[in-house]
Amino acid sequence: MPPQTIKQIGVHYGAITGLVLAAFTMMLMIIGPVIGNPFGFVSYILLIGGIYLGHKFFKEQNEFMTYGQGLGLGVIISAITGLISGLGSFLYIKLIDNSIIGLLKDEIISGMEEDGTSDDVIDTLMPYFEVVISPLGILFANLLDALIMGFIFSLLISVFTKKENPELFV
Repeated sequence: MPPQTIKQIGVHYGAITGLVLAAFTMMLMIIGPVIGNPFGFVSYILLIGGIYLGHKFFKEQNEFMTYGQGLGLGVIISAITGLISGLGSFLYIKLIDNSIIGLLKDEIISGMEEDGTSDDVIDTLMPYFEVVISPLGILFANLLDALIMGFIFSLLISVFTKKENPELFV
């Protein structure tokens, strides 16, 4: 069987990481506050793990991996992960528990009030925040977060996981 391509491996590991991250995010939504949850950083550890495992599998299949291939693979994994975990959050909020939207809205308002923002400014800004904290807005935020952080993580991880073909440098 020929080695799998970057796209195939990226979709595979992105789907696995996305499903794990979606389940973890739903668990966080069930057990506690959405904003300021002390376990929120674990989602980044899961993304880093998915990128690393994808790199490892690619090198097992192809023996070598350039920095660019590692970066590309990491971005594909991150995009698929963000899409699946975002869909998981979207479906959870839309079908199971939409009270999270109200909690997010309350957190935003109380934060603005603590910062001394006037009620007129809060009233003016709330329609914009309501777009962002809608189920669709949260899906896009998850996707964007995974893409940006996945790109940054991939830049760093690829430095350590690349394995250049020495014959290319002779």
